[in-house]
Amino acid sequence: MNQSKWRNFVVGAMLHEGVRQEGNKYIVSISDLTFDLLRDTFTTKYQNFLDSDVRPMYRDAINLPQGDGSSKKIIDNVALEDYKDYIMSRVGNVDIILDPTADSLNMAVINDPKFKKREAGIGKTISSYYGKGENEGD
Repeated sequence: MNQSKWRNFVVGAMLHEGVRQEGNKYIVSISDLTFDLLRDTFTTKYQNFLDSDVRPMYRDAINLPQGDGSSKKIIDNVALEDYKDYIMSRVGNVDIILDPTADSLNMAVINDPKFKKREAGIGKTISSYYGKGENEGD
């Protein structure tokens, strides 16, 4: 049996604290999000381990949305904790939706109004800056 199928069968996302399931999607608050949960949810990811001198990490990690139009690649637990601190300090303890069946851009989304408002505000700021004509083509 392949390792990813075995991992999903033995543990699975639903064995983690605070996870709700809706179809193929798993919903969890940012404060309850763990690296093990990501590995158990995205069984086709986190297979390519890189044992670095700095810290062990995965090359085939997923990206989580940051609310400013960018995302953060979660290569290990350190990256996840940085991500959680970033989100919590800006929009609080919002829910994140994890969907292992979605395309890579939609594997993780945050639909909370505070998050969406922040994302829209940053997008407007960027477009107004570049829309003045002075910086077009940069």
